[in-house]
Amino acid sequence: IAVSLYKYMDKIMIGLLSSKEQLGFYENAEKVNTIPLTIISSFGTVMLPKMSNLAAKNDKKKNLYYMRTSMKYVMCLAFALAFGLAAVGNTFAVMFWGDSFKVSGQLIMGLSVTVPFISFANVIRTQYLIPNQEDKKYTISVAMGAVVNLVINFLLIPVWQSFGAMIGTIAAEITVCMLQTISVRKELPILQYIKDLAIYLPFGIIMFIPTYLICTHRPATVMTFGIELIVGAAIYCILIGIYFYIVKDELLFRYLNKIRVLVSKK
Repeated sequence: IAVSLYKYMDKIMIGLLSSKEQLGFYENAEKVNTIPLTIISSFGTVMLPKMSNLAAKNDKKKNLYYMRTSMKYVMCLAFALAFGLAAVGNTFAVMFWGDSFKVSGQLIMGLSVTVPFISFANVIRTQYLIPNQEDKKYTISVAMGAVVNLVINFLLIPVWQSFGAMIGTIAAEITVCMLQTISVRKELPILQYIKDLAIYLPFGIIMFIPTYLICTHRPATVMTFGIELIVGAAIYCILIGIYFYIVKDELLFRYLNKIRVLVSKK
C-alpha cells in the first residue's frame, strides 16, 4: 500500500492540484525512467532466492561477499543508466513526442537522480532485509517515503506543477534509501560499499558532458539519439574497463581468461 501510495499518488495529485497537461508531461517522463529500474529490479529478483538460501544456512561470509559484489556491479550499471538518461532525456522527449513535450525531457533528467538511490536500496532490500526477515525495517522505510512524497507534493505541485512532483519523488526515494541503509549499518559494511561505488560518479559525469553537448548542437532526431547512445556507452565502457583492469576486477579477468582460452584453441 505504501509503495502504491507514493508511486501513483504523484499522478493523482498532479491531476487534482495542477492540470492534465502537466500530468501528461510527468507520466511520459516517469514511464521512461522505469526502463532502467526494470533492469535493476530484475537483478534483485534473480539474487533473492540465493541470498535467502544463504540466510537460512547462516552463511554470513558468502552473504557479505555476494552483497558487496552485487552492489559493485549494480551501482556501476545504475550510474551509467542515470547519467545516460539525463544526457539523452531532451532528445528522447522531442524525438518521440514532439516539441510540445520538452518539459518531459527536463523531467526525465530530474527523475534520473533517483536511479542510483533506488538501485542501492534494491540491493539492500532484496539481498539482506527480505532474506533475513527484516520486513519491519523495509515497511517503515517505504511508509516514511510515502509520507515525505505526500507532503512535498502537497506543498510544491500547486507552485511548480510537475516539477514539484518530481522533487517529491526524488526526496521520497532518497528517504527510503537512507532509512534502509541506516537500518543495516551495524550488519553491513556500508562505508565500504560507498567507497566502492564512489568512482562511478566521476565516470558518469565525464560521460554525461559530451553526450549532453551533442543534443544541444544537433536537432532531436533518431540519428542524434543514436549518436548520443553510442558516444555515451563508449566513454563509460572505456573508463570502467580501464578502472576494472587497474584494480584487477575478478569478473573482468575471468572473462579475459575465457577469451584467451578460446583464441588459443583456434
